[in-house]
Amino acid sequence: MNKRLLILEDCPFIALDLANLAMEFGCDVAPPCHDTGTALRAIATEKLDVTLIDYRLAEGTSEAVAAALETRSIAFAICTGLPYEEIKARYPEAPVLSKPYRAEEVQNVLLQLDDKDLAQRPAVGAAPNLQDSTA
Repeated sequence: MNKRLLILEDCPFIALDLANLAMEFGCDVAPPCHDTGTALRAIATEKLDVTLIDYRLAEGTSEAVAAALETRSIAFAICTGLPYEEIKARYPEAPVLSKPYRAEEVQNVLLQLDDKDLAQRPAVGAAPNLQDSTA
C-alpha cells in the first residue's frame, strides 16, 4: 500500500503508534496532526490519499476535518472509543477503527481505505463524457 496518509490524533502516543504501524504496512505517513486547525492546513496543502481521524479530540470533535475530507474526496476512517453504532450513524461510508485496536485491525482499515481511494479516482485513459456536447 503506497499511499500518503494523514493521522489526526490528539494523543501523541496513539498517533506515533498508528504512524509506526502504517509505515510497517507501506504507507508514506505525513507528520501527525494533533488538532483540527493543523489537520485542515495539512489537507489544504499536502497531497493526501487516505486519512485516519480521531473523532473526539481534546478541543471537541473532528467533524470539520471529516467535512473537508469529504469535499476533497479523500478517503478516511474514524478512530474512536465511542460506540461503533454512534459513529456509523454519522459516517456510514467511513470505516471505523475502535480503540483499543490491534495491528491487524489497523491494517484492515488501511486496506479498506485503499480500496475506497481507488474507487474514487477516475479510470486511467477513461474517455470524457461527451453526451452533453453541443457539436
